Amino acid sequence: QVSDSTMESKRLYLSSVFTYLFKNKKIPDNPMDRVDPISFTNKVKTPLSEEEIEQIIMSCDRDKRSIAIIYFLLRVSELCGVKLKDIDFSRKRVLVLGKCSKERFVYMDGKTRVRIMDYIENEREDIKFESGKMIYNLDTPLFASKDKLHHPLKRGCIEKILKDLGSKSGIERLHPHLLRATFATKCIKRGVDINIVAKLLGHSKIETTTKYILLSNDDIEMALTE
Repeated sequence: QVSDSTMESKRLYLSSVFTYLFKNKKIPDNPMDRVDPISFTNKVKTPLSEEEIEQIIMSCDRDKRSIAIIYFLLRVSELCGVKLKDIDFSRKRVLVLGKCSKERFVYMDGKTRVRIMDYIENEREDIKFESGKMIYNLDTPLFASKDKLHHPLKRGCIEKILKDLGSKSGIERLHPHLLRATFATKCIKRGVDINIVAKLLGHSKIETTTKYILLSNDDIEMALTE
């Protein structure tokens, strides 16, 4: 019960493993040589529109944590690892640990900062304020379980939150990758250099970043006719 594109991806993974084993004489025969590629239709993907984002926000039903996640979402694994000590609210930047244990700064806009502060001030009983300063344990996660505030959200929980929001908002295609792709596409449309977008997304290769840029035929037509 998976799509043809997913099956083809799994076939490629298996092919890589067995080809490695065969070339290094760990197995006498490569069984994947007898498995044909799985053809599939590569559908045109589009970023979330402003209207769709508003629909998703409205479906959060005042759940400030979910709203903050929508605005803030990085890679899910990175988001799970962010702690309050990693956030510099005055400079609107966050130190995250990406793939291969590489640290980098990502930046928030004003809306994202407001959403995160709204979540912290109204839904985090474990974080106190004294004279306008936050008081918290150094290991305090940014996004925590509602039942156990000292426990960071796990990957599966964040994916479920987004899946539920997709169902409630009627935007079934909502998932972490689409949010990141929407962010990357908006940056490019605003004229942000693709090298900067790559750094913000944590990509070491520009080729990876280009896969996140979802330009529609209308965007292409407008660029050619301006």
